[in-house]
Amino acid sequence: MQLKEEQLREDGTSARIEGRHAARLELCPSHYPVPELPNAVDEARRAPLPSIRAAVNAHKDRRGLISRMCGKSDGGAA
Repeated sequence: MQLKEEQLREDGTSARIEGRHAARLELCPSHYPVPELPNAVDEARRAPLPSIRAAVNAHKDRRGLISRMCGKSDGGAA
């Protein structure tokens, strides 16, 4: 709205939005993205991530230990 107030038309008049039109625009939803609040699905999807990451890291550690025990230094990818 502030940019529109500063804008000038080709004939030099102000392009300011006034009156009923301004009131109607204030009631309309904005087209700018609004940060969305996390919903139940997002929370349910994010909740297990720490335990999944821990399990993956534990698996990598076990795989590395087995590789070292077998004499493979490249993580088992021979």
